[in-house]
Amino acid sequence: MFKRNYRLRLIAVFLVITSIPLLFMGIMMQTGFQNYIMDLYDGKTLYQLGSEINMADQWFQDKVQNLKTIGQAVSLLNNESLSLDEQNKYLESQRKHVPEFFNIFITMENGLSPAALESKPGIDFRERPWYIQAKEKNDVIISEPYEDIITGTQVITISLPIQNAQGEFIGVIGGDLDLTSMKDMIHHINISDESGHVVFDDQGNILWEHLHGENGNIINSRVLEKLRNGKGSFLPIEQDGMPMIATFVDLPTTGWQIAVFDDMADYYDYVNRIKYVFYGLTVMTIGLMVLCVFVASKQIAKPMVELKNAVQDVSMGKFDVHIERKYHDEIGEVIGAFNQMSATIHQNYQNLTQQAMQLMEGNQQLQDMNIQLELSYEQLQEMNIELEASFEQLQATTEQLNYSEQKYRLLIENITDLVWMMDEEGNTTYINDSVEQILGYKKEEILAKPIEAILCPYHEYENCSDIIGEIKEKDFDNLDLWMLDKDREKRYIIETTTRRLFHEGRFIGVQGVGRDVTEYVKMKQEIINRNKELTVFNELSHALTSSISTLKMDVLLSNIASKVVELMEDVAICTIRLVENDKELVLQACEGALSHMITREAILIDQDGMGIAVKEKRTLALDDLEGGRLSPYNQHILDTTKVNDVVFVPLIIKDNVIGVMTVSSETKIGEGHIHILNSLSNHAAVAIEKARLYDQLKESYFKTIKALVIAVEAKDTYTQGHSARVAHYAALIGKHLGLTEAELDDLQVAGILHDIGKIGIKETILTKPGKLDEDEFQQIMEHPTIGKRILEPIGLSKEIMDAVLLHHKRYDVSGYPKNIHVPELPVFAEIIGVADALDAMLSKRSYRKPMSIGEGIVELKRYSGTQFSPRIVEAVETIYQIDTYAILEIGEV
Repeated sequence: MFKRNYRLRLIAVFLVITSIPLLFMGIMMQTGFQNYIMDLYDGKTLYQLGSEINMADQWFQDKVQNLKTIGQAVSLLNNESLSLDEQNKYLESQRKHVPEFFNIFITMENGLSPAALESKPGIDFRERPWYIQAKEKNDVIISEPYEDIITGTQVITISLPIQNAQGEFIGVIGGDLDLTSMKDMIHHINISDESGHVVFDDQGNILWEHLHGENGNIINSRVLEKLRNGKGSFLPIEQDGMPMIATFVDLPTTGWQIAVFDDMADYYDYVNRIKYVFYGLTVMTIGLMVLCVFVASKQIAKPMVELKNAVQDVSMGKFDVHIERKYHDEIGEVIGAFNQMSATIHQNYQNLTQQAMQLMEGNQQLQDMNIQLELSYEQLQEMNIELEASFEQLQATTEQLNYSEQKYRLLIENITDLVWMMDEEGNTTYINDSVEQILGYKKEEILAKPIEAILCPYHEYENCSDIIGEIKEKDFDNLDLWMLDKDREKRYIIETTTRRLFHEGRFIGVQGVGRDVTEYVKMKQEIINRNKELTVFNELSHALTSSISTLKMDVLLSNIASKVVELMEDVAICTIRLVENDKELVLQACEGALSHMITREAILIDQDGMGIAVKEKRTLALDDLEGGRLSPYNQHILDTTKVNDVVFVPLIIKDNVIGVMTVSSETKIGEGHIHILNSLSNHAAVAIEKARLYDQLKESYFKTIKALVIAVEAKDTYTQGHSARVAHYAALIGKHLGLTEAELDDLQVAGILHDIGKIGIKETILTKPGKLDEDEFQQIMEHPTIGKRILEPIGLSKEIMDAVLLHHKRYDVSGYPKNIHVPELPVFAEIIGVADALDAMLSKRSYRKPMSIGEGIVELKRYSGTQFSPRIVEAVETIYQIDTYAILEIGEV
């Protein structure tokens, strides 16, 4: 039956042809896909683990910094000769500000031991290990867990030495942290909620452990050494015969090392589920293929069945059979020939019948037959003419195919991508002219030579032959191949897609198509380097007080002057003047009851006692001036008799005087207050210098960000200037809504930075002229999240970060990023979303002309309440009505 049934044979051939490559491709994809998912899952988990380690380490650093700050304050209070009870109250107040500390205590060198909690009498804390180690090492000491002798609670102590203004050791400050809280925090450093932990000190001793099972024991010298050697990656181990996944991480501030492990089956359960889904899709694909083959074979065999039935009818004497011609291919031509043959047979049959009748009539019938034969001869001649016409048509088709081949070859030769082919030995069999444009080689210099001649090895491979071996083993998408130019001096990165070539099941070579992405990779690396620089900048800013990074210079200096007036009750005036041009002292801050009497204009250094303090770089009192030399600007204040003493304190940073702080008091300013002023001036000088450096770093940062924004917009000529215009539109809307100047500044920053994440999107997607496919659009939707990751280390305000992340969220909180859920949009995100859409509509694009302002506002109103905030849309419409020129002016940016 199989040999007689054409349709069954056709189905069998189709199944064999499609099943073998599909099965082979499925096996290859299954292996590669599973490894890729596992690697991706491991990378994500390690990244989360690193973030948790950083958060825990930063927490310890904050606690150490808190103790340092309290220690510095204690060194100043020590000069005040405070009673033990007052010192206890001070430490108790500081413990309330830092609730993580179970207790804060100080042991002075003379044995005095104030503490936030009441201490047991008769204990000499100078004999405690934390005191001895902090004094000997003169550094921060973090103890092992121990039982507190006062409360009996298991604690860990952070201790550090205290020094006076002359740098002399005067005692040790310590803070107790509850061990239970430490364990809870370390437990958050995990692979999953069921992860186990073993914590070691810097000597390798186990501090505590949290293991699976009642008698779990996985930490021995061999396992520990294996984990330490594989630090930063996942390693398989066993616990009571159960396979586990484990890693080893450091906590730098404490010197601790943590082993984290989890059940391997639970860890890879997610990967296995994806694999089963893949198997299911494969089975569905095969089933769909069988169905398609069945339907296709039925359609292909249908005309053959009709032709077979018609032939059977003719064989049974039905010569008037005619098949309707529904096809215009070779089968259609066969059916046409059959119809013609059937008509001829039918005609011949009638002719034979007529001839039989004419034989009885004699010679006349023979003549009629001769006429019929002549007619048949003419038909044969017509058929011959038709055959000649078909042959000419075939020749024309052949010429058309040759022409198409020439066009294809011309296309390959002229595209900018590098196209090459190599044989099974790795020798180049074809390469297009782009090799000369990119690497400087002539095609003839590469052909018939090993392809590795233009490659250079990179970190994953020891030599170029390993790269060729990988390419022969499997196909690659977007593989970065490093190639050297003809002079062997410049390296290019070619993003290449490779496909292996087979003939009759035998491997015959590899075809590759690559694009020069060297500049793109350089730009990506530049972003990483900039990000590292911004991280350093953030660490520097945390060293200052919160006011240094949030307040302007004049506010910062006013706060310092106010602090002096607050600390010294008899101070009538405190001014801060900064040196400019090495000649003048310019007033920057002035506080106190008589501040209205201060001259606001600049004072020459040579005209006043302040200038002497600047030149001699030392603190001067009124009595230190010869003849009490003061300028007329300050003399009239003394004449009021409300001021009886003046102290000039230079602000010095790195032996350079940057200004002078003048303190005028109703009473004599004592040595103790002068000492405080000197200390405060040092802090003020450092704060001023840090504030200046912060402003410079901030300006440099925004210049860098603006440069990166320009780099992003340079990828697409239609979006150049887009971020600047969005910032201007947003500021115009914010001003109309009555935002403060500070809020308007933040809003403009958000407008400039809102699309910074597009630096991480491929240029081919950003500049694609046509409609994006689903995968490309998914990548575009990642740019708000990428922008948030780029800006996170900088410490920008929450309003700016929310605007960058959520400016593509709709007013009804749909839109993207889809994984971010908020009850309602922040006002900055609403404003940037409307400004972004308005500029897009008013700007020219490759696929449309720009809209007018009126048309743009109509579109905004159409989607008001769904995509856009009605309040923001109404504000734009009002601005358009009262100040159209403001919007037009922004459009010209």
